[in-house]
Amino acid sequence: LLEPDGEARREGPIDLGQRWDAEFPARGGRAVYRVALPVRSGSEPMALLFSRVGNQVHVQVNGSTVQRWGVLGEPRFDAAKSALMVVLPPALLRADRANELRVEVTIQPQRLGGLSVLRYGPHPVIEALYDEQRRWRDLPLLVFAACLAGMGVLTAVLWRRQHDALYGWFSLAAFLGVVRIVDRLWPDVPLPWPLWGIVVAVCFGCHIALICRVTLMVLGPVPLWMDRAINAVIVLASLLTMLSFGLGLPLLFTFGIGLLAPLGLTTLALILREAHRHRRQTAWVLAGAIALALAAGVYDLVAIR
Repeated sequence: LLEPDGEARREGPIDLGQRWDAEFPARGGRAVYRVALPVRSGSEPMALLFSRVGNQVHVQVNGSTVQRWGVLGEPRFDAAKSALMVVLPPALLRADRANELRVEVTIQPQRLGGLSVLRYGPHPVIEALYDEQRRWRDLPLLVFAACLAGMGVLTAVLWRRQHDALYGWFSLAAFLGVVRIVDRLWPDVPLPWPLWGIVVAVCFGCHIALICRVTLMVLGPVPLWMDRAINAVIVLASLLTMLSFGLGLPLLFTFGIGLLAPLGLTTLALILREAHRHRRQTAWVLAGAIALALAAGVYDLVAIR
C-alpha cells in the first residue's frame, strides 16, 4: 500500500527493487508492505535483514510488534542509512501456515526511503550477513571520518602557526567532508528534514570543490580563472541545492552536483598538463587519485542520480 503525498494511493504487488524516490520524485508519504514468510520448520530463532528501510519504521510479524526505528512521521530520525536486523523468536512464528511480515514506513522526500530487498532465515546465518554488510558499509566510513577529522585538526594547527593558505583550505575541506560521512552513520540527526538535508548536501558540494582547489595548490599557484570558477561552482551548487530541497525539485540538486564533474575534469586536465610539462611525480600521483575519484563521482551521478 503506497500513499504518496498529493497522489492517489496504490495497492497491489510491488517489486522491492523499485525506489520510492524514482517512483515519486520530491514526494514523501507512507507505505505499508506485507510479505508472506515461510512456515516455521524448527525451533531455532529466525531473523530478518533489511538492506535498506526507512525513513521511520514499524515492523510487525503476525500482528505483534517486533521492532521500531524512530517514530512514524517524525523526521528527526532516519533508519535508511544502514542495514538493519530483527531477531524473531520461534514462539512468534506459525508452523501450520505462512507468517505475515508487515512493515510500515513514513517517508520524507529526497531521503531514499521505502523498503529495499530483505532476507529471512536462521538467526546465525542472517547475523553473519548483517555483520558482513556493516563491516563493508559502516566500518570504512567510520575509519575514513576519523582520519579526515584528524587531518583537519592537524592542518588547522599548521595553518594557525604558519598562515599557509593550503593548510587552511584543506582543513575546511576536511571538516566539510566529515559532515557528509558522519551523516551516513547518524540516524538521529540534530535538525529536522529537509533542513538537515540542505546542510549535508551543501557541505558535500563545498568539500569536493575545495578538494579541487587544494589539489591544484599542492602544485603551485591556482590560475585566477580557475580560482574564480571554483568560487562560482561553490556558490551556484549551494544555491541550487537549497532551492532543490526548499522547493521540492530534485532535478536542481542533480544540476548542482553535476557542476562538480566539469570542475573535476578541469582540475584533472591542469594536473596532467603540469605532469607532462615538468615531469613531476607528485603531479602524476595526484592525477591518478583525481581520476579515480572523478570516475566514482561520475558513476554515482549517472547511475544513481
